[in-house]
Amino acid sequence: MLGSRIWNSLVRKKAMDKWRMEQSELRRALDLIDLTTIGIANTFGLGVYVLAGMGAREAGPGICVSHFIVGVVTTITALCYGELAAAVPRSGSVYSYTYVLMGEFMAFIIGCLQCMESIIGVACLAGGLSDYIDNMIDNKLDDYFAKVNIPVVFADPNVVASFLIAICSSDLKNWSWEPGDEEFPPDGSGGSGGFFPFGFQGVLVIARGCVYAYRGFEGISCAGEEAKNPRKLLPLAILLTLIIASVSYIGVAVSLTLMWPYFDESVTSPFPYALDMTNMHDVKWVVSTGILFCLCACLLGNTYTCTRVLYSMGVDGLIFKWFGRVNSKTKTPIVSTIATALLAGAFAIIFDADGFIRALVSSVNLISHTVVSVCVLLLRYRNTQQVGCQDDEMSRLFNSGRSRLEVLLNLKVHCKTPTTQSYSVVKITIIVLLAASSIFSVVNVGQPILNFRGAVVFLCLLVIGFCILVLMRQPQSSDSIPFKVSPSTVFYKKIQE
Repeated sequence: MLGSRIWNSLVRKKAMDKWRMEQSELRRALDLIDLTTIGIANTFGLGVYVLAGMGAREAGPGICVSHFIVGVVTTITALCYGELAAAVPRSGSVYSYTYVLMGEFMAFIIGCLQCMESIIGVACLAGGLSDYIDNMIDNKLDDYFAKVNIPVVFADPNVVASFLIAICSSDLKNWSWEPGDEEFPPDGSGGSGGFFPFGFQGVLVIARGCVYAYRGFEGISCAGEEAKNPRKLLPLAILLTLIIASVSYIGVAVSLTLMWPYFDESVTSPFPYALDMTNMHDVKWVVSTGILFCLCACLLGNTYTCTRVLYSMGVDGLIFKWFGRVNSKTKTPIVSTIATALLAGAFAIIFDADGFIRALVSSVNLISHTVVSVCVLLLRYRNTQQVGCQDDEMSRLFNSGRSRLEVLLNLKVHCKTPTTQSYSVVKITIIVLLAASSIFSVVNVGQPILNFRGAVVFLCLLVIGFCILVLMRQPQSSDSIPFKVSPSTVFYKKIQE
């Protein structure tokens, strides 16, 4: 039937053939240092040189705790990327994982979202850098270029972009301001003073914004076809990148809030402003120059991610085949590189790095992380057609006198290898788990814990707990995976929201 053929074409998956996975037209030349450098270039950006000032104003010195919380949660998600990168060493990152484990249609959607995220991310970086340079030269760019009168997300034409962090002088008084101090703002913008001027609730609110700062580490998994030993090096590079990023972000938050009062931080160029106010003018230019050079690396890193996703989609035939063309001399996807540069340049001219755009990129990032968590579960519980409980036996179990609960929890007749039936149970359980987690987040968004709607929250927690129990009781694949983590990181979706 036509409908059946269409459905089969939408859900068909790419075979996980080990030999085919390791074949590529790209040159395998990247070692651990190269991969870690790519990850750092992707991760560092607005989170260091701009968002640090915004976060300091809204959470005070407590932004250090915000970065610690987000660093821990993001590291858990990074472990999922590491497992999938080791099992599916292809250039498409989340797109490739989705194609192998969830089907062609979902892979196409995820691939398009990845490209959009990378391109808009580059535009945001370019916009932030433009503001940064404009601030350094006394707003001459703003005076020279006319405003583009287009509503919502469009703003000034942006020309350039770059980045870095600085280690600066400190004053412990900046962590102990009190409302009665002479320089403390009387309008309430300084909160209650101290290390947590806006309470722990302010720390959690800013933690959601800090998630944007950690986006980009997944770009390492786009180097699956260019790493010398992808199954070993990709997970290590991802973990190293997150460790370096977390330590750096916390260090930046500490140095910035110690150097200058949190309630007077600049939201566009915090470090040059703080250095100016502390009469460290010479250091300001050293730091600013470093920021410009490093942001160039960040732009290149984000561009790299998009080119590899386009290349993978072109090779698989989900977009124009010429996106998969590789230069015979450089062994790089030349058409994808040119297309990404043109698109990113066009978007950088019209897009501004405002809250709407950052929220959009963070939302796409959240979708990618959720899909990765789901893919880890599917990878663990997939049916590899090994000898064990047969599918017809599992079907008889559902039609027998045994209760559905016994079947869901794999009781009495305990299957030790996955079957089609057990895999279906896992997929349904994942859908229910995501639905319950989403409802839990929507009901409680922006509400203090004491104001939770008791009945809904209790029901959601009950469903989530039961889903975890069902997953724990299902047989897992015995296939050897080079790098394994706990599948419970599907909760990253709930935590990040």
